[in-house]
Amino acid sequence: MNEYYHVPVFDSYRQQPPAGQFWPGYPGGPFAGWARRIERLERAVERLDRRLDRVESRLDRIERRLGLS
Repeated sequence: MNEYYHVPVFDSYRQQPPAGQFWPGYPGGPFAGWARRIERLERAVERLDRRLDRVESRLDRIERRLGLS
């Protein structure tokens, strides 16, 4: 048998791969949750951006009402 060729055993797909031979974001790896965390942060930034827009428009209305602008 060639030592460079890996013959998968019946249930090898269930086993956790060793970290060294896989990219950093493979499931169960050290960076597996990063994509999820980044998406959550992006949604939070969008939500805060919308809130800031509402606050700015409210402030503009108040300034116009007071004659400050």
